[in-house]
Amino acid sequence: MTTTITSVNNKVKITDSEFIKLTIELTAGGFEVYTFSSAYKEEVINGQTYLPTGSFLSISQHQKSIESTNFDTTVALAGIDSQNIFIALSPTYKLKGSKIEIYRGFYNDAYILTETSLRFTGIINNFTISEDQNENDLSYSVALTCSNFKTIFENKRSGRFTNKASWQKYNPTDKSMNRIETLHNKAFDFGRDTWSYGPYGEA
Repeated sequence: MTTTITSVNNKVKITDSEFIKLTIELTAGGFEVYTFSSAYKEEVINGQTYLPTGSFLSISQHQKSIESTNFDTTVALAGIDSQNIFIALSPTYKLKGSKIEIYRGFYNDAYILTETSLRFTGIINNFTISEDQNENDLSYSVALTCSNFKTIFENKRSGRFTNKASWQKYNPTDKSMNRIETLHNKAFDFGRDTWSYGPYGEA
């Protein structure tokens, strides 16, 4: 399925901004949504207001491919004050594992946002924080390393373990792995003739 972005179709000059939506899980349950963008003013997308951060927001280059591919992207936000950095440091928020969506918005010649396109959907798998000291002012920069859902699904652990508990989790009467603990670390001479063994060991 091909989607045509009319705002850039047959255009020589393209004006755009990046829009970030973070859905952060709370330790006590529930979620909080944070939105920001590289635009110079507030914009509303799907009912969400995106706060402008301008050049303080940077996003690593996306891999372009017709097919779904695995790639990570990095979102860096500079100039964060001590109050907002609390979101990354506080145990109240589970920043790692939170969902991230990156939209690209396109403007017309009057610099009015006319269309948006979802570029990336995934989760935050890591983040780093750095301090910036400028005379008496202290600010922070946060870099979010994000993996797309295709990578997450491929790394997902599936199947069962070869132990009694794993096999009886769904069927308590399953005895397929009951002797696994007994056989663990036992040595077997596979391929050796059985007649070479007597009743008390080797003949």
